[in-house]
Amino acid sequence: MMKGDCTGPVSSSFVLKDPTVDFAVLECARGGILKAGLAFQNCEVAVVTNVAADHMGLGGIHTIEAMAKVKQVVPETVFPHGYAVLNADDDLVYKMKNDLKCNIALFSMDENNPRIKEHAKNNGLACVYENGYVTIMKGSWNHPGARGNLRPPF
Repeated sequence: MMKGDCTGPVSSSFVLKDPTVDFAVLECARGGILKAGLAFQNCEVAVVTNVAADHMGLGGIHTIEAMAKVKQVVPETVFPHGYAVLNADDDLVYKMKNDLKCNIALFSMDENNPRIKEHAKNNGLACVYENGYVTIMKGSWNHPGARGNLRPPF
């Protein structure tokens, strides 16, 4: 394999061209997207965790809204039957759902996030960190899953 910063499309292509790979979890860094695009045309699942000010400055991207558009490229590749998994705590990430043509799953570190509650109520798939558990919700169904000491990665 390879050592180093392997978040770009060159490393992703390396993995995806391997005939023994059945599925891959890839990080699509903003720099790689801006410099060379993505290493794939479509995917089953895309996760967008956040858009932050520390991501700006590369490739003429100088506003957080412009960076959100760069990051939105990834969930736009999700097949219609697949899922874009979006952070409901981040306004710019949450807004991405309006432009997507796939299923939407939301997550939040706030069990009282109204976006999560509304999405689940409308039979959407959602996940929250609640009472020490990761809880998956859809409609009136709630399932507390893994217990853990989770901290937000952002």
